Amino acid sequence: MAKTMQEWFEDYLTKEFYEGAWRFRGTEFMRVVQLKANEHFVVVHLSCGYGWVKSRILSDHYGIDNSVRMFTGQTAAEDCIKWTAFKAREVIETVVDRVQPYENNYNKYLKALRGE
Repeated sequence: MAKTMQEWFEDYLTKEFYEGAWRFRGTEFMRVVQLKANEHFVVVHLSCGYGWVKSRILSDHYGIDNSVRMFTGQTAAEDCIKWTAFKAREVIETVVDRVQPYENNYNKYLKALRGE
């Protein structure tokens, strides 16, 4: 059975979260992950400290506001991964819907990509 985009993002984020290399930045650990689908990408900054995990989805280069959310509690990591995969899928689908009508005309495509 084929995985959906969100399931693939969740699997990839889980692997990167638990097995990836984290950098220490003063009071928190930080990890940057790039999620790509349909030739478009979303950059995700994951950070964590004592008792919390934060996800920041950078999508302003597509003209979409960045999304930030902090999670606490026993299931913070799992909740963060699920929310991040969901929001990343939303961003990718929005961008694909924007640019699909303009695939033949490259200039219109670039304007649609930026949300103009």
